[in-house]
Amino acid sequence: MTADENKRISSLTTGAIKTTTDSAIKAMIAAVEAAEEKTAEMRAAVEEYVKEFEGVTDTLANHVAAHVASCQAAIDSFQAHHLKILNVEAAPLPEPILTVKEEAEQTRAEAPRTLPRPVDLDSELGKLRALTPAVADGRR
Repeated sequence: MTADENKRISSLTTGAIKTTTDSAIKAMIAAVEAAEEKTAEMRAAVEEYVKEFEGVTDTLANHVAAHVASCQAAIDSFQAHHLKILNVEAAPLPEPILTVKEEAEQTRAEAPRTLPRPVDLDSELGKLRALTPAVADGRR
């Protein structure tokens, strides 16, 4: 082989490697971009599902609270009717039923956070040791 042929083979080989490398890089970038696009679609779908789930859960909680209130009203009405028949005074009606959110807010507002008192661990351990039988006493 001559020097020109070697140069031509070298040039063709280098060109083929460069073309193949460029094609592989383009394919990898396209795959990454497609994966990123699919990830964004999946994230949006999950966020929409969470939003709908929270809405349905709130609606369900409201329906349950309304049902409980309705049942309580029916019980109160029934009781008042029968107490009237028996000529007995009715007990005062209970406070209105709160929604889950209202109850949580009220509980949070009513119950200030109190910190537990500090504990002397050495003292508590000494108390426990005093209560347990010792090997020297033969009571173990």
